[in-house]
Amino acid sequence: MSTDTGGVAVFPSRVLILGLGETGLASALWCLRQNAALHIVDTRDNPPGLATLQEQGQGDITHFLGAQRSVMPRSTAWSRSS
Repeated sequence: MSTDTGGVAVFPSRVLILGLGETGLASALWCLRQNAALHIVDTRDNPPGLATLQEQGQGDITHFLGAQRSVMPRSTAWSRSS
């Protein structure tokens, strides 16, 4: 890091979590404890970690699940250039 933070790591204010399986859920809960805003994307309509996140996760959480992925603004969607 180029900024001196007194030896303390500075956590990003926004984090993208890809998938809410075991690892995604653990990452999401840890990031919330660090006061990060989350953007969660999962191809499944009801990923396995969703219920736990809704029960335990408190904070700024935006999620795009299954069919909802199409609501992401085109400017933020990632695409492969040919």
